[in-house]
Amino acid sequence: MRRRKQKSIAIKTVTYVVLILLLFLLIVFIVSRFDKPPASEGQTTLITPTHSLVSRGSTEGTTLADGSEDVLIITTTAEVTEGTDELADNEWALFLVNNQNGLPADYDSTIEDDIGLTLVFSDYRDYYFDSRAAPYLTKMLEDSSEDGVNLYIVSTYRTQKYQQTNLDNSVTERMNLGMDYDTAYADALESVALPGHSEHNAGLAADIMTPSYTSMADDGFKNTDEYKWLSENARKYGFILRYPEGKQDVTGIIYEPWHYRFVGVYHATKIAESGLTLEEYFEENGWADDDGKATKHLGPLEETVNSPAATLPPDMITVTVNTGSGEAIPVE
Repeated sequence: MRRRKQKSIAIKTVTYVVLILLLFLLIVFIVSRFDKPPASEGQTTLITPTHSLVSRGSTEGTTLADGSEDVLIITTTAEVTEGTDELADNEWALFLVNNQNGLPADYDSTIEDDIGLTLVFSDYRDYYFDSRAAPYLTKMLEDSSEDGVNLYIVSTYRTQKYQQTNLDNSVTERMNLGMDYDTAYADALESVALPGHSEHNAGLAADIMTPSYTSMADDGFKNTDEYKWLSENARKYGFILRYPEGKQDVTGIIYEPWHYRFVGVYHATKIAESGLTLEEYFEENGWADDDGKATKHLGPLEETVNSPAATLPPDMITVTVNTGSGEAIPVE
């Protein structure tokens, strides 16, 4: 009798131990799930305060009440869910800059004083980008490095005055090769836009190559691993190849496998999937007249300085600010 009772107590003890162990494992599993985002939410990278999506003018970080600086956290996803334009991020960035659609003459002061520029790359010189789009470019550079490719910036924001210098130099180079002025000027315009008609003047274009290939004398960059990576991934960060091969009659610019333009993740994905140029995308959506002049999405002509800095749907890119206290506050 006593032996049977002892056996019963032993069984109960083992049962309790097993139940406690299972409960402990369940708690550990639940905590681990909430402690880090699931893989489907993408990778998280800390960006310095100078890359703030809501910055205007000054690019200095914000000092909080407790003396610490805020840190911008950007989480990107690989895909964009289907939806209408109402779900599009960064609508302010979708506008045409070409021969038919120019920037305001005073846009240099607008972007430098009101919108703000952020340092995105530095080598023998510093390269700046529209502060609202800069985090996307920075993230793309960081992620490409992790994938083993070496993206190298050779041009970003240019003032309209600098653009005029580029054009003048290009004309002079051609005349030195024996062209007359009119021929040299027309030929130069196939690769160098007029001041105010270059996407570089908008602060939203980047010429991206690789240290082992920086020649713009030909289109050899398209044969590099860096170009292949950009072709597959640029859209995930809101960038499109702006001047595709065989589209010079549409864009007015020769094939430039290195020239990428920020338009936001949603529209970059739609454009890449369609195979259209930005001009054709506007035409297909009825946003331009028969002469190629934009009638909607007018960008700088729609007072973008006073518009929201960015719209970031949670299924594309989420942004929070870590105040140093451990609390994550969504950016409005």
